[in-house]
Amino acid sequence: MDLYREILLAAEGTPISQQWTARPLLGHPTEEVVAHMRLLQDAGYVEARFIGPLNNDTAVLLRITHTGYEFLEASKQPTLWEKAKHQVKSVSAPLTLEILKMALDHGAKALMP
Repeated sequence: MDLYREILLAAEGTPISQQWTARPLLGHPTEEVVAHMRLLQDAGYVEARFIGPLNNDTAVLLRITHTGYEFLEASKQPTLWEKAKHQVKSVSAPLTLEILKMALDHGAKALMP
């Protein structure tokens, strides 16, 4: 989950005139980052292009979708991010993007007056 978040953060930090290209992140090799980008695309969080003989050699993130931005905004606060991950793990729920997003949304609502 941290790698998904880091991909989105890296892509968001790229100037609008440029596209983010997969590279090693959080100690994960480029091939693993590309595989996670494919999963993010499958989930509807990003649109990307996969280039190479196996489609895992290079990946270019074209854009973060609305769903991706919702997840990214909810996960930006480090304390809330760690709390949501811990909450999901503590109830033995599967650690999926959708469940983690629900935990982030719940945590964010708890912060509102």
